[in-house]
Amino acid sequence: MPVYWSFLILAYVLLFIAYNKTQVVGNINQEESYYVPKALTFIPVFYVAFFVCLRDEVLDTYFYIGDFRNMPTNWEAVRIYTVDSGSKGFHGIMAFFKMYVSENYYLWLTFMGGISLYSLFRFYRIHSCNYALTFYLFIASTSFTWLINGARQFVAVCVLIGFIDWFLVGTKRQRIMYIMLALGMSTIHSSAWFVLPLVYICSRGKMLDKWMLLVTVGAIVGTMMMGNIMDVAAEVMNKEYDLSESTGSSVIRLVISAVPLILVIVKFKQVKRDVTPLIAFCINMSLVGVCFYFASTFSSGILVGRMPIYFTVYNFILLPWLLKKYYNNGVILVGCILCYTFYFYYQMCVAWHHLDYKSIILGLQYFRH
Repeated sequence: MPVYWSFLILAYVLLFIAYNKTQVVGNINQEESYYVPKALTFIPVFYVAFFVCLRDEVLDTYFYIGDFRNMPTNWEAVRIYTVDSGSKGFHGIMAFFKMYVSENYYLWLTFMGGISLYSLFRFYRIHSCNYALTFYLFIASTSFTWLINGARQFVAVCVLIGFIDWFLVGTKRQRIMYIMLALGMSTIHSSAWFVLPLVYICSRGKMLDKWMLLVTVGAIVGTMMMGNIMDVAAEVMNKEYDLSESTGSSVIRLVISAVPLILVIVKFKQVKRDVTPLIAFCINMSLVGVCFYFASTFSSGILVGRMPIYFTVYNFILLPWLLKKYYNNGVILVGCILCYTFYFYYQMCVAWHHLDYKSIILGLQYFRH
């Protein structure tokens, strides 16, 4: 647990020294592009990566390590090993890495974590109007835990957000490339199949339009029909999850995910006047994330609870933009930081009863008590 608290302390330090260090350096396709000094960008990310990539037996890390150790080192055996796998792309890359790069599982975890963090924070560095606040929100919202639990899905999440510019402002060829990338990510984690049509709907250019209303209504109806939908989804995703044991998401997580959307609604006229295509997309994606959390909170099923991360990662672009444009005063900022700090404490210490961390190579062991 001290490791995770050190992440939060680092986020506070970054806020203190770099809150106003993000600079506008250009304007492309109606969107401002930003620059942050590289040291302020990468040192905090490297710190998180250091502990994330050198972990052992943390949440489902044990299964990733076991899978890597059990992976055969010849292609015919790999074919047999993965015959029933719903993530052949992931296991194919794993086999290639083990055969031709290294059999050290720390390096494999570093490879996975490096792809996720580079893709995600490269996007944030370009598009966040306040990188320090974005980093803080990523840590305080406990989204960083996806790097140690659900890491395979998070690779798909981060790659899809890292290249979203191809779809939003790219050429026709780049949009096709993004579609192919999304299909490729579905071989890493099959949940990526469900994201592409929602990305298309959210990118149509209008904030909270009739299409988004349709998504909201669909989420409410879907919640009432969740049992049947989960049966179908489990078949599509090769029964990757045991849906019978899950209790869904907590109400507090739903509330936290809805904060940016609530702030948009409060200032709706001003936001509608000032919104850019990227921010409109972030708002729409935020709504989809809230819908998934709504469905997960008032039903059950780990699948639904895992889907929002594809959409809520855009909140860390949206919320700093809203605070800068419409809620730019110290009281609101301090209130925001305190609320997210409380949420960090609640999630890590109450909901998860303190979170284990073990690294054999670093000689660190922290267990729940």
